[in-house]
Amino acid sequence: MAREDVLLSEMPALGGLYAKGARHSAQLVRQHRKDGSVGDLPDVAHTVGGVHFDPAQLTDYQHLLGEAGRD
Repeated sequence: MAREDVLLSEMPALGGLYAKGARHSAQLVRQHRKDGSVGDLPDVAHTVGGVHFDPAQLTDYQHLLGEAGRD
């Protein structure tokens, strides 16, 4: 199966994505209990065009998490 590439026009609201992921995880757990399989994750790559980041802020965030600052 070929990967699906999805180009988003803007950053999605993360709260809704977390809620959707939690619901989907609960469904997978119920499915697993019924037939012993969980299934495969979809092969999807989501990209948001035009997003830029500040390397200094990324490095600060990595250090906050206790990671080495790197690209």
